[in-house]
Amino acid sequence: MDEGSGSVEAPQVTSLRPIALAAYGPTILASIGTGAVLPILALTARDFGASVGTSALVVALLGVGTLVGDLPAGALAARIGERRALLAAALAEAVGMAGCALATSVAVLASAVLAVGLAGSVFGLARHAYLTEAVVPHLRARALSTLGGCIGSGCSSGRSSGPSCSPGGENPARMPSGSSAR
Repeated sequence: MDEGSGSVEAPQVTSLRPIALAAYGPTILASIGTGAVLPILALTARDFGASVGTSALVVALLGVGTLVGDLPAGALAARIGERRALLAAALAEAVGMAGCALATSVAVLASAVLAVGLAGSVFGLARHAYLTEAVVPHLRARALSTLGGCIGSGCSSGRSSGPSCSPGGENPARMPSGSSAR
């Protein structure tokens, strides 16, 4: 590939240690953040007056954004390179999360969640492409399965710890009053 694409050229790494922090660290952090906000998204939508079904749809828009964004994500990564696509996706995801935090209605919240899903699609695809190119063939399965483990463990730990990090240290998913009691 050309010099400006950001793609990895030879030599490929022969051990996962040298790239572990750079390859898996951002993925773990993004997964923890995403997992932490999932329980809060539905409650926030309920606070804005959404029904239970609409609240579930708002949360599902994260997956819809990821699904819809996969083909354009591949084109973007091929056009600007994996490294630039990762940086752009991380920035877009941060903007989307800020949009979620600043939302004043269900429609704004849903739009921000969809944007986070689209950015997550680019982030995931670029991370997979980077590992596929950076790691020697006999280590690719291990590198990609480790990436999947990072995503799963990050989301899981985010879901269990995120709600307890709310203002006041209370877990809004367990509070007896407010939107969760409806």
